[in-house]
Amino acid sequence: MKTVLLTRHAGTEAPGSSLYKVFSGIEQTAVQNYNVIRLKPEPWSKRDLDKWILQNALQTDLLITWDPYVLKVLRENGWSGKTILTALGGFPRGAANFRGAMLYLYQSDTVWFNSSADMGIYTSLVTQDGTQPKAVCIPFSVNEETFQPLENEETRQKLRSAWGFKPDDFVLVYAGRVTVEKNVHAIVEAVSEVKRLGYSIKLIIVGKIEDVPFREFQMHSVNLEGKINALIEASGISESITILGWQEPHELNEILNTADAFINLTLHHDENFGLSQIEAMSAGLPVIGTAWGGLKDTIIDQKVGFSIDTWVTKNGIRFDMPAVIDAIKGLIGNKKVRDVQGQHARKHAVANYSDACYSERVRKLIEIVINKPTQLARPSFTPFGARFHERFVQKGYPTQYSKSGRAPDPIYDKLSDPDYMDLIRPYTSRTVHKIEQQSLLFQAMTGHLSGDFFVSEDLLYSIRIPISPEESEVIKQLSRWQGAPRKILNCSDNILTSLMQKGVIGISKEIQ
Repeated sequence: MKTVLLTRHAGTEAPGSSLYKVFSGIEQTAVQNYNVIRLKPEPWSKRDLDKWILQNALQTDLLITWDPYVLKVLRENGWSGKTILTALGGFPRGAANFRGAMLYLYQSDTVWFNSSADMGIYTSLVTQDGTQPKAVCIPFSVNEETFQPLENEETRQKLRSAWGFKPDDFVLVYAGRVTVEKNVHAIVEAVSEVKRLGYSIKLIIVGKIEDVPFREFQMHSVNLEGKINALIEASGISESITILGWQEPHELNEILNTADAFINLTLHHDENFGLSQIEAMSAGLPVIGTAWGGLKDTIIDQKVGFSIDTWVTKNGIRFDMPAVIDAIKGLIGNKKVRDVQGQHARKHAVANYSDACYSERVRKLIEIVINKPTQLARPSFTPFGARFHERFVQKGYPTQYSKSGRAPDPIYDKLSDPDYMDLIRPYTSRTVHKIEQQSLLFQAMTGHLSGDFFVSEDLLYSIRIPISPEESEVIKQLSRWQGAPRKILNCSDNILTSLMQKGVIGISKEIQ
């Protein structure tokens, strides 16, 4: 019987976490046909870790790992087995694990991605000439029995009543981590605007609020909990928003079943899949989500909900807020659309992301990789990949031992850093911004004019953007919440293009 070595890190050992579910699923699938050895996340010293690997792993046939250091030790001691390197959320963060492993990967190895966006970054970094390890996309899974619609509408209405919701309340829910990159503050802003328009709307936020820094740009603590609470208070919508901590899966399913739709406006740079919207779909909810990273694959626009465009600017990532407002208003005003999209969402989740689908995909992947002949050709970086790696590599790496096994994470000079913009572009949905007379333009950031600057009030991008007097006049004519036709603006396309490149304005996609 062939042997599989599976490495796990601390994040995979906490029951209830998404990584625990992922790596447990890999292990449960592998043990059915192979002898599985687990490398646990002990506080290893270099000497003890090297000793364990040499004593236990040199005879293994397949390594499934996130850690390039384990692969390095094996290769330097003559191991010629195959490797499945799990990308997880590392590629939009600079592919630190992969860059650390690349010297030790063969053509017969495989890199396992969870989204086409990550595969796009891989293509930009690694020469696709046949010597590169194969890239496969296997998404994560949801338990369709844990997350499912309630049996009937009467049960649902009783549950809503127990939560204090009125029959005409439109209930949105967000579930997941609450960090500044998760952009939950933008959901609060959208709910505030919809309520200002006269709609009866409620929002439930499920998840722990954490001050996680946006480390690539050295953006540190923003007191996120305090600022979200201040935003809610300033908007006068405290009675419309409920904030809960982490919930057990069955509790979350109950919460999802009180709601009319799910919303996720994430711009998080680890969003290689996004499990929460799949759980919501499995529970029968339509989903409003940013077309960002893994969400680009899972949210079928106008079928299971609404996919909201994202794009790169010289001052960070932007998304189509007017389309968010239109999507919420459209779902509020049309129960039939909600029901049909919710039904499609449930079918989509079960057909494509069930635990059974995941297990079968993993089984086939392991079988194919472990049985393929070894091909010793080594991959090479593209010109962009070589430049990126050279810029963000430390002296002596990868021969220098690192407990994390990672190459250094990039720290960029500024938001307009071309290496960052090129790396992250596959995570967005829109790369062409053609201005036409019917184009709907809007303010792409919350903020205000102050002298020669547009001062952002966004929690993720708290920046000051220089603007000209002509640009200032354009900004004054535009709304954050609703697009205005280009034809009513008395300015040149060059002015509009400049403002779009700066990330101050954007083109909205009208939702039919």
